[in-house]
Parts: sequence; structure tokens; C-alpha cells
Amino acid sequence: FAAQSPSRLSDLSDDDQEQEAHQSAEGRTTVMIHSLPEGFSRHSMEELMEREGFAQCYDFISMPADIAIGASFFYAFLNLTTPADAERFRKHFTGFNRWAIASPKESAVHWSEALQGLTGRALPQQPL
Repeated sequence: FAAQSPSRLSDLSDDDQEQEAHQSAEGRTTVMIHSLPEGFSRHSMEELMEREGFAQCYDFISMPADIAIGASFFYAFLNLTTPADAERFRKHFTGFNRWAIASPKESAVHWSEALQGLTGRALPQQPL
């Protein structure tokens, strides 16, 4: 008799969800945060990282933007310096809504699937 795995995350117990998140985090340091407020810039992200206790925990930010109008696409990639910092970031900023600018948005954080770490980076911005 083979055990079947749940087909959806919502079918997992809280303990199973935590274990699955931990297993998928092993060795990962690059995250994507999205649902950033309108008008949020790279400088805003750097200030947020400092204010929320992550100032020394990252070495790269890429925030794609429309150069013609100077507006971001409401998401950013960050590389945290350790997997533990990345997991702490993921937990801290999932559902985050304490923006320095007025916004009803709550952020979501996901592991970057295509790129991990500074060596896997193929984005235009330079490391800090």
C-alpha cells in the first residue's frame, strides 16, 4: 500500500506545511518579494531592510522597473547572505503591510526558482 501525498498545500497539516517549507528552503538564499506598493523604489527597499532588521543580511537587490516612466513592476529579487536569513526574511515579509508609504498591499515572498545565490544571478544590477 503506497501512501498518497496531498495534492494541495491546504491539505497538509500545519506541521507538515512547516516541514515542507523548511525542506524546500535548504540552501536557498534568493527570494522574490511581490505586491510592493506603488512608488516603491530600490532605495525604499534598502530603507525597509534596515528598518526591519535585515540591513546586514543581504548582498543583492534587483528591482525591475520601466525605465521610460521610472516605475517599478511591484516586485524585487533579493539575495540573503545565509539560508537562515532567507527563511527569516520569507517568514517576516509574507503578509507584510507596514509600509513607510500609504498602501493597502500585503507582500508575498517566494523562493526564486530560476536563480539562486550571487553566482546564479543573471540580472542587471550589481551586488551591494
